[in-house]
Amino acid sequence: MPARIDTLCRRWAALPFWYFVVTVYGGSLLIKIVVMLLISESARAVGAPLPDVDVLAPVGLTAIFISSVLVAPVLETAVYQAIPLWLGRRLTAKPFWPIAICAGVFASLHYQQAASGMLHAFVVGLMFCAAYWYRAEQPDGQPYLAVVLVHMLHNLLAWGTEWAQRSGLVPT
Repeated sequence: MPARIDTLCRRWAALPFWYFVVTVYGGSLLIKIVVMLLISESARAVGAPLPDVDVLAPVGLTAIFISSVLVAPVLETAVYQAIPLWLGRRLTAKPFWPIAICAGVFASLHYQQAASGMLHAFVVGLMFCAAYWYRAEQPDGQPYLAVVLVHMLHNLLAWGTEWAQRSGLVPT
């Protein structure tokens, strides 16, 4: 990882816990928006239709909330960040490959429908993995809790969008 990015990540991880959570969420949300805009604009430029996959249609909103906002972040942080990055730290002190591999696995298991969704999940996975890696270096950094909270916020936003669409508040 380039030295400037590494230094920035270390400074970022040294922030007080709640500042860290808010900046990770805000930063990953901005990156998410940029990636989504680039994907949609490039798809429109070549005339390709944007994917319209509604896999959640038959599932109730309460079940979606429980599984995606409460349960998934806890389990996925353990499976995609905590355990693999703990192993990665045992193998190397350099963060690049462990973070990239974990983000790739995170992406590959999130959006199988479209390459654009996988790119989006990969970028979010990079943020989650980097947050975990660098926060783990802080004394009492609580990287697991920090990433779970950020992941919950991301999924809460997605759930809120689904709720708004089903309620007819926003067009689908």
